[in-house]
Amino acid sequence: MNRIQLAEQIGKYCVTVQDGQRVYAQIYPLLKAAQPVQLDFAGVQVVASPFLNVAVGRLLRDFDSETLNKLLKFENLAVGFKPILRRVIENAKRYYADPKYREAVEAVITKREEDFDAD
Repeated sequence: MNRIQLAEQIGKYCVTVQDGQRVYAQIYPLLKAAQPVQLDFAGVQVVASPFLNVAVGRLLRDFDSETLNKLLKFENLAVGFKPILRRVIENAKRYYADPKYREAVEAVITKREEDFDAD
């Protein structure tokens, strides 16, 4: 099994999109080759949804839930972070499975960006 020790790779704060992208870039080719991956959260003190959205949620764009459940494992994930991971996975499943939902989300994001730029 391929183990990615997040505290060593990222540090004790797994929060940013950029860090999530680094992890995704490691995980994706392994999963594509049907190799199991274990994300080890030992030593990680903070986990945020932007990190998980990219590192894990984005995988649902290319892999079905059954494949991910079989190949991707989480170790030493603190109990307090499990609801965040669960929510990220639920949101990603819906986002990638439902084009209307995806369009609605994109419209809201675009509107917020426009409003932000106008200020």
